[in-house]
Amino acid sequence: MKRFKNRRTTSTAAILCMAALLFAVLLAGCSVQKETEASGDQQQETWSEEMENSTALSEEPDDTDTIGNADNPEDTGDIGNPENPEDTSTALTLPILDEINSKVQIGTSGSSLIAVQAAVKLLEWGEHTGLDPEEIREAASAWLSEQTDSDREEALLKLEMVDNTYQRLLKEDARELLDTAGCADTEIFWGSEPVEPVEAIMQAAGLRKD
Repeated sequence: MKRFKNRRTTSTAAILCMAALLFAVLLAGCSVQKETEASGDQQQETWSEEMENSTALSEEPDDTDTIGNADNPEDTGDIGNPENPEDTSTALTLPILDEINSKVQIGTSGSSLIAVQAAVKLLEWGEHTGLDPEEIREAASAWLSEQTDSDREEALLKLEMVDNTYQRLLKEDARELLDTAGCADTEIFWGSEPVEPVEAIMQAAGLRKD
């Protein structure tokens, strides 16, 4: 009877030990599960924060795409043309007018011969210049307007003398006129038709009707 009682006590103790061990295992499992869940939640929160930061960065405007000067909001970066661009164009000049004005003399001995030479020079210039007649007319008008009243009057008389000779050179007696003016070696390279650049100068001088 005593031996049976000892066996029963031992069996009960063993059951209690097994129950305690099982409880400890279950308790440890719950702790690990909680730590795993906590770690998972923390990692999920970290990913959420990274996603939010990434979205914020992608939505932030890129300064490199902004047109204009950041220091001056009104500057749109449009270069365009200035409202008052500097006029860099060069005024057209006609040196042939200066040459005629300096060489041709009014009422002096040999003035008619000099007028023939000046007319030949004017014809040569008119045949070879590439200037537009309208530009020549405007340049001649500007040249005359720069003269004083007395100088302009004298310049117009000189141009009229050269013009009369020029018109004679367009006719059949051109050869005879050249020979008497000491221009026997000058070849007639022009025709009988008026030369437009020369006509433009004479028009500016008021020697042609519109």
